[in-house]
Amino acid sequence: MSEKRSAEEVSSEVKKDERSMEDLSNEAKRFKQTCCGVADEFVCPLTLELPVEPVCAEDGRTYERAEIEQMIRLQGEDEELRSPVTNEPMGPRLFPAVQVRNAIEQLVRSGVIAGAKADRWKVRIEEEAVITSTKKRAAGGDTEAMCDLGYWYTTSRKGLEKDFSLGYRWYKEAADNNDVRGMAEAASCLVDGLGTKKNVTEGMTLMGIAAQGGSALGAHYLGTAFLTGDYGLSKNLKMSKYWLHRLVNGSCNVGTKWVGEEDLKEAKDNLQKIEDGDFDEE
Repeated sequence: MSEKRSAEEVSSEVKKDERSMEDLSNEAKRFKQTCCGVADEFVCPLTLELPVEPVCAEDGRTYERAEIEQMIRLQGEDEELRSPVTNEPMGPRLFPAVQVRNAIEQLVRSGVIAGAKADRWKVRIEEEAVITSTKKRAAGGDTEAMCDLGYWYTTSRKGLEKDFSLGYRWYKEAADNNDVRGMAEAASCLVDGLGTKKNVTEGMTLMGIAAQGGSALGAHYLGTAFLTGDYGLSKNLKMSKYWLHRLVNGSCNVGTKWVGEEDLKEAKDNLQKIEDGDFDEE
C-alpha cells in the first residue's frame, strides 16, 4: 500500500513540476511580450526602426537624431515647426535619450528584442563603430580613412546620410596630403560641382596630377575627355589612346576598384576603335 502511495506521490510531484515549468514558460512569454511592447515605444516614428542615437524632442517622443534634425531643418526652427506624430506645434530643442539607448542595447543584446528590427539595429551599431574608428584614423592623418569617409558620405554608405559637401571635404583633405585616390575623387567633385563650387579647370588640373600618380580614375577621365573634347580639353586621339592604354594595361592601378566594370569595358572598346581608325581627329 505504501509503495502504491509512493508511486502516486511521485506522479503528483511530476505533474506539479510540469505545471510549474508551464507556468514559468508562460510567465517568461508574458515578460518578453511586455518588453517587446516597451521596445515598440522606442521605435522612431520617422524611420520605424530602433534608434541608434535616440533623442527626445519637445513633443515628448523619441526619435533618431539624424532624422528629426533633418525634419527640423526642412520645417524651420520657428512657430511653424510641428510634431511629425501629433502635428501639434513644438520647439526645436532635442535632448539625448541616454537611458533609452541603454535600455535598447540591453534588450537587444539579451535577446529579449529579436527579429529584423533588432538585427538591423545591431548592423547599424557595428557601422557606427566602424565610422567612429575611421574618423579617428582620419584625424590622425590616415589618408585611406579620409577617402573611405569621402566615399561613404557621397554614396550614403555605412548608414550615413548622403552629403557631397562632407564627402568632398574628406577627399580634399586626402588630396592635400598627396593621396592619389583623394586627388582623383576631389577632382571629380570639382569638375561636376558635387559638394563644392564647380571648377573644371582646377578639377582637370588635379585630375592630371592624379593620373600621373597612377590613378585609374584619373586615366579614365583623361582618356575619355581627350576622346570627346570635354572638360575643356581639345580632342586628341593620341593622348586619349595613351591614357586609355595605361588604364587598360594596369599601369594606372591606384584605386582600380573605384572604376566600374562598364567604364573599363568602354575604355577597352574605345581604345580598340582608336587603333582601328574609327574616330576622326578634329
